[in-house]
Amino acid sequence: MRLIDADAAVDRYYTEWEKVDICDGAQDRDWLKQCIDEAPTIDPEDLRPRGRWIEKPYLLGITRYCSKCGENYGMPHGVFNYCPNCGAKMIEEVPNG
Repeated sequence: MRLIDADAAVDRYYTEWEKVDICDGAQDRDWLKQCIDEAPTIDPEDLRPRGRWIEKPYLLGITRYCSKCGENYGMPHGVFNYCPNCGAKMIEEVPNG
């Protein structure tokens, strides 16, 4: 099983429908299957949001905020490579202090 761009498959199906000249239900089914089989594969990681840890001084130390959701985490550097609140994958840390 693979993750596909269904919009691309549907667009191709409708764009090329008249060129194929199909009148038979079985041929139509085969054409639809071909459109799905040839649809571009999507990498699930491309769908995951991306963010950065933003460091700011806080009381006697430093806190880190997620650039996507703004949630505050006072954890040591490098503890999470994703935001526990929104799931954004952290690309790199951006010091702001």
